[in-house]
Amino acid sequence: MRRREGVRQSINNIYGGTGGRGGAGGTKGGEGGTGQGASMSCNIDATNLRMNNTMSASTTSLVNHISGDVKQFNVWPGVSGLDLLYRSVVKEGVHDSWERADGLSCHPGTRIGVLDKLGSWADETTTPILWLHGPAGVGKSAIVKDFAVESQARGRLGAAFFFRLGQPTRGTWHGLFPTLAYQLAILVPALSDAIHEAVDQDRLIDGRAMSVQFERLLVDPFRQTPAIRPVPLLILDGLDECADYRLQQQIILLFETAIRTSVLPIRLLISSRSEPHLRQIFEKSGITRGMELTADADAFKDIGCYLRDEFSRIKRQASERGLELADTWPPPHALTHLVEKSSATFFFAAVIVRFIDHEYSHPADRLQRALALDPCSTVPLDDLYLNILSACRQEPEQLLRILHAIWRNSTVPILGPEDIDSLLCLRLGTSRLALRGLHSIIYVPPKDNAALCNRKMAFLHDSLADFLYDERRSNRWCIARPSLASEYLECVSRVHLCTSPLQLQDASLGHQGRGLAESLEKSRLDRQSLFYLPFERRSTDVVEPSRPNARVAKWQIVLDAKFVVLVGNCGVLRSRH
Repeated sequence: MRRREGVRQSINNIYGGTGGRGGAGGTKGGEGGTGQGASMSCNIDATNLRMNNTMSASTTSLVNHISGDVKQFNVWPGVSGLDLLYRSVVKEGVHDSWERADGLSCHPGTRIGVLDKLGSWADETTTPILWLHGPAGVGKSAIVKDFAVESQARGRLGAAFFFRLGQPTRGTWHGLFPTLAYQLAILVPALSDAIHEAVDQDRLIDGRAMSVQFERLLVDPFRQTPAIRPVPLLILDGLDECADYRLQQQIILLFETAIRTSVLPIRLLISSRSEPHLRQIFEKSGITRGMELTADADAFKDIGCYLRDEFSRIKRQASERGLELADTWPPPHALTHLVEKSSATFFFAAVIVRFIDHEYSHPADRLQRALALDPCSTVPLDDLYLNILSACRQEPEQLLRILHAIWRNSTVPILGPEDIDSLLCLRLGTSRLALRGLHSIIYVPPKDNAALCNRKMAFLHDSLADFLYDERRSNRWCIARPSLASEYLECVSRVHLCTSPLQLQDASLGHQGRGLAESLEKSRLDRQSLFYLPFERRSTDVVEPSRPNARVAKWQIVLDAKFVVLVGNCGVLRSRH
């Protein structure tokens, strides 16, 4: 007999009757008859009684005269509702699974401010949904995992699910609701019976449509249960890594609608990259607060703290192996360089540390290779960028033209995608559409938010520019191609040859060309009879192939000189050294 506080629970094992008598004697006696199944007749008077009756084909269970507060579940042979639900749980998607036991956690003493803000939100009552978003590699999952652990220790966590792109179980929604429901049944005991009953009543629930699973496994149990205090916290990490953006939006809308209509009394934390299709949903919600992880001073400070601590550990372990490192290792300038190069991206810092921390190599040698951006030192980072670019649903060649223009936007003041459309003679809206899947690595100003439009388009990470420029690392995504440089320089020269916004509009650049010309006007370029446009020479701007491309050479002569001279309305372009 097993007992829980306030519950009387009895487990009885009842067996079938004795077989029938054997047949008449002869050479061999007859076989015994079939045994009669057991029968049970009970008078039960109890308070808060729960009966789980497991029946086999040859057993009949008869229960009579039951009074009191009774919940009876008839269960298929050997399997309870929670046992059945457990079969659909994505165990590796839970916050404390073995996959997250090592590595995915904030470094001690870092991200304190962000974790404090999350804790404050969880305790308030105004906005039940929080969207934590930021660029790729900024450390969202580590923050969310630590917050889940803290919330569980405080008795606030109801359930958590960590998506992971490309994994068969974590990269889809199919195991999401069974995993959340099972955790709720364990971590919030008040919901256990209702979730058990939901599965018992529909044993095929794990194969139902998304909305059906959501309603029966989450909404209905909360409806049947008195108010729970404290309000349970649910966490969805990496929602953007769930396959198909439409399903991501559908998941948000299911939760948002249920919470807004008060049928699902929970706190919900969703973390993801700053993807436009997710922003579109969250900005329309009146019950959602956004928290963006940016490259602020605290983030750079945390990166520096992480690198210093890790280099100290590497130095100590190297000494134990008999390797001598200078007292000043790593040099201060090297540490400063890595912090700046990280763009406040913890993933970049972690990749560098993992490369230098090699048991069979000298840390000083590995640090030098990392500072020189040896492709071997950036493999995980390169894989991240390749995955993001490859998932972009655009023609690669056209996307490369747009990326090249962003990379070289110091030549022409490009503020938004519409300026790129004008410069490259693309249909209006083409660049914004092409960059829609790259907001996690490129800042794209919102079209209708004038307050932010003074911030130019730019790569969010310095490491992205290094990756795209180095063909050894980016392969087909390399933007330092002679053909791209040639086309870009040709387009820039066409813009500068037009001496007025109207001329620019007539130069096959479309209506938006006028806006680009006005940007040039604001850049204090003298559009009178004669002016000089200085160009800053950069060693990394143009690839120097062994045999210079003829078109590149032509436009380098025109535009890569010390000054470009534009003469009056004649449209004459001359170079002057």
